[in-house]
Amino acid sequence: MVLVGAAVLAWLSTRLVETPVRRWSRLAPRPALSIAVSLLILLVPSGVVFGWAKVLQGRVDAALVDWSALHASATPTVPPGVVVPAPVMLPEDQPGGLARLCNQGRTSRKLLACEYGDPDGSITIVSVGGSHVGQWTRALHKIGLEHGYRFINMTKDGCTFTTGKFQDPSCPVWNKAAMAAIIDLKPDLVFAMATRIARRDSKSTGEVITDGYKEAFATLADNGIPVLGVRDNPRFGFNVPQCVSASASPWAECGRAETRVVDATSPIEGVDLPNVLLVDLTDLYCTDGFCPAVKDGVLVYRDKHHLTRTFTFLNRGRVADAIEAALARAAGR
Repeated sequence: MVLVGAAVLAWLSTRLVETPVRRWSRLAPRPALSIAVSLLILLVPSGVVFGWAKVLQGRVDAALVDWSALHASATPTVPPGVVVPAPVMLPEDQPGGLARLCNQGRTSRKLLACEYGDPDGSITIVSVGGSHVGQWTRALHKIGLEHGYRFINMTKDGCTFTTGKFQDPSCPVWNKAAMAAIIDLKPDLVFAMATRIARRDSKSTGEVITDGYKEAFATLADNGIPVLGVRDNPRFGFNVPQCVSASASPWAECGRAETRVVDATSPIEGVDLPNVLLVDLTDLYCTDGFCPAVKDGVLVYRDKHHLTRTFTFLNRGRVADAIEAALARAAGR
C-alpha cells in the first residue's frame, strides 16, 4: 500500500509541475489533480492523501516563486538556505520548448534545424551536437536576442558532432546531414562541444578531444567556417538532484573533487586547431578544486551530467563573451 501511494505521489509531482512555458507565471487549476486524489482515496487513508497533496502543492508553489523571481531579476541572487531550481521544479527547468521541438530523438536519422535568437540578426551561428549542446539552447536564445545573433539549432540525443564512433547507428547518417547543411548554410560560427568525458567519478575521466571531433572541425575549416569548441562539463556517477534532496549539506555531500569529474589537465590546453577557438568553462562549475552540486544557491545539474536551465541561463555571459571572441578571431580583429 505504501509503495502504491508513493508511486502515485511521484506521478502527481510530475503532473503538478509539467506545465507549458506560457503558463509558468502561475499555476492554473488542475483537473488531473482531483482525479488522481480521488483514485488515491481508494488506496490510502484520505487524510494522508490530502496531506501529501497539500505539502507537495506548497513546495511547488514556493519553488515556482523562487524560480520565477530569479529568472526575472536583472541582478539575480538566491536567498540564504534556498536552492533554485528546487528539485521539485526540475521538470520545468529543462531547455524548454525550443529544444524539445527541434531536438532529434536518439534513434531517428532525420536532421531537424530550427531558428532561434534574433531572426533578423546579421550574424548566423549554428549550435550542433548532442544534449550537452542542447542544454545551452535557452541561454543561446537569450544571447541571440541580446546581441543580434541568429541561431540555427541542430541537436540529437546521444550524438555528438563528430566523424568518429557512435553508440547508435542513426548517428553517422544524422552527422553527415548536419555537416552538409552547415556547409551549405555557411554560418559565421559553429558552436559545439570540443571534448568528451568517457568516465566519471573516478581517478581518470578519460577526457579527450576525439579524433572524430578534430576531423569534423577540420572539414568546417576547409570550408571557411569557424568553430567555437567548448570543453565538456563535469560528469557525476550519481543523480545529483536526488542527492541534494536527501542531504542536509548538499554543498559538501553532493559535490566532488574536480579531478574526479574532469581531467586535472584540460585536454584543450595548448591545443591549436585551424579556425577553432577552444574555451574552457570549468571555473563556472568548479572552484578551488571542488565541483559543488549547488553553487551560489543555484542547482548546477538536473541529473548526473546535464546542467539545469537556470544555471546555463545565469551564466550565459561567459558564453556570450566566448562567442564574441570567436567571431572577432574569425574576422581577424
